[in-house]
Amino acid sequence: MDVRIYDEPVCNPAHDTFALVLTSFLCAGTVLSYIPQHYRIVAQRTSEGISPWYLLLGSTSSAAGMLNVVTLQWGVVRCCAVWSIGQCFENTIGILQVGIVWFMFTFIVVLFLAYFPPSARHHHVRSAPAAPEYTDDDVAERGAEEEEGETIEELLVATAEWNEAKALCALVFVHLVICIFVTFFLVLSSPPPSTSQPGQQAQLWAGFLGITASLLACFQYAPQLYKTYSDKLVGALSIPMMCIQVPGAVLFVVSLAIREGTNWTSWLPYAAAGVMQGMLLIMCLVWKARQSRLGVDDFGNPLVLGSPEVGVFSIGTAENGVAGEPEEGGTTPELEGAEGEAETVEVGPLDEATPLMVRTSRQTGKLVMPWFSWGKDTK
Repeated sequence: MDVRIYDEPVCNPAHDTFALVLTSFLCAGTVLSYIPQHYRIVAQRTSEGISPWYLLLGSTSSAAGMLNVVTLQWGVVRCCAVWSIGQCFENTIGILQVGIVWFMFTFIVVLFLAYFPPSARHHHVRSAPAAPEYTDDDVAERGAEEEEGETIEELLVATAEWNEAKALCALVFVHLVICIFVTFFLVLSSPPPSTSQPGQQAQLWAGFLGITASLLACFQYAPQLYKTYSDKLVGALSIPMMCIQVPGAVLFVVSLAIREGTNWTSWLPYAAAGVMQGMLLIMCLVWKARQSRLGVDDFGNPLVLGSPEVGVFSIGTAENGVAGEPEEGGTTPELEGAEGEAETVEVGPLDEATPLMVRTSRQTGKLVMPWFSWGKDTK
């Protein structure tokens, strides 16, 4: 029985040394290309600057692309029962290739949630307690007395950005579960094919996954391009990762196109993603040069803290001397008579050299002022 299966066209193992070497190289390169992005988020301890919509579209696109290849090559996978380990690996390495892309990108989603900026997760909301209801007798007893000393409750409320990020990441998980269930239901319930192509229903599903992945890939970088353009900062994005992946996308598409059983729906999503990622890389390089000219880092923090060109908020308490006393011949305190915390403001010239993003400095605890003044050039 094994011999009969082996004699079928689908179980004739293909051997292409060039394709095997190229695909193996790309698998290793894909892993290495994502490491700079993973390391950057962990090292900076923040995912600030990364759009959750970019992660949603990218994760769903890579999942659909991976399952497209799994569906189209399922007949090849079945032949592993009669092939050697080496033959099975060589003929199914295309599945491993797209699987690595999905895993490495989805791991960014995990890091995005784990290192979401704490200051952007919750905000404090003050609310007065509800006014108590009194009967007529109570009103008569109280007379015209006014309530004094009402306490103000301070609630910790999740921000809209944090709720959006959690909802979009949950949607990534739901999409993955549904697509995996449908894919394996179709490929396992269809009869074994006599050619390298799956059954008709599985082919339709594979086409749907491929087209969906292509559309998602086309729009994947749009939210990130918009966010990066609006922030005019690189943020937590990794330029080394993009420098590796953009030229690697060409080789990736070629290696996928020459795999047994794949078609244009398999490689088109990765071609579209490569073009869009190239646009993002160019934008990041432009902003990187601008940041260097302005003297700020990737998050808008001044590289030289306390310089006269930079406006800085200094936050402290009256006890540590940050706020309260004016300098000799100076002005009165900004928050005269305030209890507890007080703040003073030093504001320099408001031009292009002014920091670009509200963010607390990890070294000094100072907040950078969020002014954008694109178009002015300091010399």
